[in-house]
Amino acid sequence: MQATSQIPWYRERWPWLLAIMPVTSIIVGFAFLWAAIKTNDGLVSDDYYKDGLAINKIIERDEAARRYHLSAAAQIKGSSIILQLSGNLPAIPDSLRLTLAHPTREGFDHSVLLKRNQVGAYEGTVQKLISARYDVILEPLTGAWRVAGQWHPADGEMLKLGPST
Repeated sequence: MQATSQIPWYRERWPWLLAIMPVTSIIVGFAFLWAAIKTNDGLVSDDYYKDGLAINKIIERDEAARRYHLSAAAQIKGSSIILQLSGNLPAIPDSLRLTLAHPTREGFDHSVLLKRNQVGAYEGTVQKLISARYDVILEPLTGAWRVAGQWHPADGEMLKLGPST
């Protein structure tokens, strides 16, 4: 009989090849766990039930915009936004609030205060917008009416708003 020399298990390649998949799975699992802990999922609305109950007020504001035949058109030039408001308002507001809401990520939302200039247009300063679609709401600070729409500013398209349907 011939004596065979036994080499230790850790010098064989098969145990290492079999261990690659479970070890890789554990590493990837910890990477996903770290990413889940460090990033914010960012719910668009923290209290969606309460927002759902307030839908009647939103509908009333949309109907008021329809009664006044309101529409708006805006364009971004650099970091400023210039908006023209048209309709039959009984009193023209001095300031408007323009809300640019990203549909899924709260961190990309913008709120711009627009002030009326001498020409009758509204001007405000907006931060750099990402290339995404935004849900847009224009309303006076009193919240008496609102016009809404969607906008993709990276395409260079002009913002056009009207009463929500």
